[in-house]
Amino acid sequence: MAGRLSDLTKINPLTIDQTQFSERSNPEQNDLLLSTINGNYPVVLLEENKTVLTGIQKEPFTDIKIIHPITTYIKARPNWMLNKSRRFYEIPTSDIKSYPSLIFAYRKGEFENKGVPADIIELLSVKDSRYLILDQGNYDIVIKDRAYKIINKFEKNIE
Repeated sequence: MAGRLSDLTKINPLTIDQTQFSERSNPEQNDLLLSTINGNYPVVLLEENKTVLTGIQKEPFTDIKIIHPITTYIKARPNWMLNKSRRFYEIPTSDIKSYPSLIFAYRKGEFENKGVPADIIELLSVKDSRYLILDQGNYDIVIKDRAYKIINKFEKNIE
């Protein structure tokens, strides 16, 4: 996209790559640099002269490369989804009528307007973690079955 923008506007935009060093579904395929990162925050590598390391390539196509830490899970949810304002909300087992189910949390009024859910989880069995991660506010919780039919819908206020 940056290349197209540059061609159209003759502006050289700042480009950031957050994918090259991303963790893979199979940890054995992770880039070796990923294992050297200590901490739970993103890292930008610097050269000895304190300039940003753009990678080992003849032509730098990216201005900055970011390495994100390996995901850890809390209640089967990625830790990077949490922050000071977000809360766990556990869907009661009694609200789930069948498995598998998709659980959608829409901010109040967005479901009817085809909005984007604030969070989604899939439950394959009663043993799966039933936690949504939501900001404070009012939500419509929508539960759909295998055929994508709504099997339950209720309101929830997250304080």
